[in-house]
Amino acid sequence: MGEHRRNIDTITFSCPACHDENTIFAWSLTKNVRCGTCRTRLCPVDEPVCVGEISFNKIVRSAEVPVFVSLVDNRLEECRRCAPDIHDLSREFAGSIIVLVIHEVTCPDVSMRFSHGTVPHFIIFQRGSVIQVHSGTAQKAAMQRWVQAIVPERTEQSHRGFLTHMLQFFSSRSLYRKSERQSVLHGA
Repeated sequence: MGEHRRNIDTITFSCPACHDENTIFAWSLTKNVRCGTCRTRLCPVDEPVCVGEISFNKIVRSAEVPVFVSLVDNRLEECRRCAPDIHDLSREFAGSIIVLVIHEVTCPDVSMRFSHGTVPHFIIFQRGSVIQVHSGTAQKAAMQRWVQAIVPERTEQSHRGFLTHMLQFFSSRSLYRKSERQSVLHGA
């Protein structure tokens, strides 16, 4: 993945192929984002993304993958200690989850709605619903278990859906060919 800079609600990517800079809105992380110059795929993001309230709401509602949210206050030692583990988690599960960081100071409404002022606070959303909640510090291994409990289920479902689709496709193709052969043989 190319180098990128983050601001609240926008991300500027340096394309790994052509090195052109691309700025996208954070809620576009849920879409297939490509470089405007060479069309190279820019996502998935392998680092936590700092977002504001509007982007948070859009991403949580529209994400096709689970969203791991970390509510933090960087003035607190506990939150600063969790930061490297959150970075590692986003790299390890890049493409399988989206990792968002919300600062309590810049988004107090989101923080109060979900953490009631307790930071660090971790929430995992899937299809807009809260799946996992944890208040206070957490070890990296615990965070990995939370994500792994959700990600394999989604992978298994998507494989099952893909296989069903492929079976339907090939069975319809073979039926078409069979009927085509019969019409040629019978002069229809």
